[in-house]
Amino acid sequence: MKRKSMLALLLAVSMTCSMTAATGTVAFASDDAATEEAADDTEAAADDADAADTEEASDDTTEASDDDQKAADEVGALIDKIYVQLKQYESEIKQSNCKLETMFDANVNYYHELVKYILAGEQGCRELEDYIKNSLESCTDVTERETSMELLSGELLDEDALV
Repeated sequence: MKRKSMLALLLAVSMTCSMTAATGTVAFASDDAATEEAADDTEAAADDADAADTEEASDDTTEASDDDQKAADEVGALIDKIYVQLKQYESEIKQSNCKLETMFDANVNYYHELVKYILAGEQGCRELEDYIKNSLESCTDVTERETSMELLSGELLDEDALV
């Protein structure tokens, strides 16, 4: 009897909450007598149902508890399978993270070495440019000297011819 009364009360509360949520207002009975009368009707119906269900309840209870136990065992087995799979995934993820970290460190070292080679190449290019520039300057100096010498020697020859 108590179980049915509680269920009826929970149903009434649930319906009230649903109505409140749907309409945004709280529904009140206009007359307390109507509310009490509805509650008495609900209890009477629950008492009649309790009397009929009492005989069936003893058989259903053991059957329901066995079914509940089987269902709980099945759920437990599924949870265990899921747990094992999650643990496997966790270990795979840890291994992958270790490999990725190693690869990342190798890439960072590679880029540091690459920067060293790039800087060395740039330094070599600057030294080569300076060397070429100095060589061209010295070549132009030598060429100018030779030209000057040729001119001087040619002028000297021309002066000797004039005399």
